[in-house]
Amino acid sequence: MLRVRDAAAELTLPALPVSVGRARRFVTGQLADLGIDDRSGDPQLVTSELVTNAVVHAQTDITVRVALVEGKARVEVVDGSPAMPEARVPDEASPAGRGLYLVDQICPEWGVEPTESGKIVWFVVRTAD
Repeated sequence: MLRVRDAAAELTLPALPVSVGRARRFVTGQLADLGIDDRSGDPQLVTSELVTNAVVHAQTDITVRVALVEGKARVEVVDGSPAMPEARVPDEASPAGRGLYLVDQICPEWGVEPTESGKIVWFVVRTAD
């Protein structure tokens, strides 16, 4: 379901692996609509990591939002789990645990905010000046 609320576009998805690709395409389209042509692929990669985490760990519906805030695009991934994620240095022997570490390396501005019903994990994509 796609909605526009308070100058933000949002898409609600089920906690299924197929939602990762849908979220990535949604963010790419919304950034293009805002005039952001980021050829690095970083926003898509970070979106994939955050939505994958929500699918695997929260196992609730996921809402992806894109809004222009103070000249920057803010991408939010909202889920219904109160468990707060932490970026950690990954264990080389483990195939998992690298997502937020990667986000932390790519995004100078990102964070996690608790909500009444779960949390928002967000990152900022700078617009071209």
